[in-house]
Amino acid sequence: MEILYWDFYHFLKEKALILFLLVSFTLNAQEGFKLPQGQTSDKIKFELANNLIIIPVELNGVKLSFILDTGVGSTILFSIDKRESLELKNASKIYLRGLGNEAPAEAIKSTNNLLKIGETYSDDHTVYM
Repeated sequence: MEILYWDFYHFLKEKALILFLLVSFTLNAQEGFKLPQGQTSDKIKFELANNLIIIPVELNGVKLSFILDTGVGSTILFSIDKRESLELKNASKIYLRGLGNEAPAEAIKSTNNLLKIGETYSDDHTVYM
């Protein structure tokens, strides 16, 4: 009986290893920004103004300046110049609520945008405006 348990244990262990290898080959290690083929790093010029790091970016072909904030999880656009023609892809209206009893603020959520920072790019970027 002990031999039967031992064989079953090795059988399960072998199948679990095969399943793990199959799943790990189909998963991406990291999504988001990518570098061009064969490139492992990039240098980005920035401007320091009032202790804020301002970096040049390109959103769907339009050059903009972003404030670098490592604590923000999403890309948020404020103060877009009315002269700029910014094409946002797959735009939809959403409502944002904050603390308190104020009415929700109207915003735009846009998906599948091309965002370039230096040579790095994200071709499926979500932007809120």
